[in-house]
Amino acid sequence: MSPALENGDFAIAKRLTREAHLSIGEIVLVDHPDLGLIVKYVMALSPSGVRLIGAASSSIDPYATGMIARDRVLSRLVWRIKPIHIHRLRSQYNCLEVDS
Repeated sequence: MSPALENGDFAIAKRLTREAHLSIGEIVLVDHPDLGLIVKYVMALSPSGVRLIGAASSSIDPYATGMIARDRVLSRLVWRIKPIHIHRLRSQYNCLEVDS
């Protein structure tokens, strides 16, 4: 599985209500009690919470993050925006002012 987001990407998320339905495989923003804000896939759902998994090879093991209480799932990511490379334009010519 390859990461849905890469370093430098922007994401747009939809805030979830406590009653919102989650599905396995969705990408969510979670306020983890030890790690702070993290973005992960939903790996499993249970009455006690959700288990998360990351797609990157360097991602934390899903069992190391533990089951996360459902109320810590803040948002569902719905859009990915890849960064646009913006370059400053530089003049290629030396221009001289000419008096007329």
